[in-house]
Amino acid sequence: METRRAQRDRSRAAALAAGDRWRPQPNVLNQSRIVLKQDSTLIAVIKMSLSSWLVAGIVPGVERQPLKELAVDESALLKLLNR
Repeated sequence: METRRAQRDRSRAAALAAGDRWRPQPNVLNQSRIVLKQDSTLIAVIKMSLSSWLVAGIVPGVERQPLKELAVDESALLKLLNR
């Protein structure tokens, strides 16, 4: 059974033999293929430490950006996000 690396090397060699220029595909992690609908999407950012969690949010239709500090408690976080 051929390893993935051997398969990749073989396909590169075949492309070069055919006269094609092989170019690695860029790893584009900062581009999303899904459109973000800012007027209907709730965005929550959570900074977690061992002693507390800081929750910030961008809420559609609300000018201010709410900021809340919580004790380390999963149920309190879920309750905050669901309200």
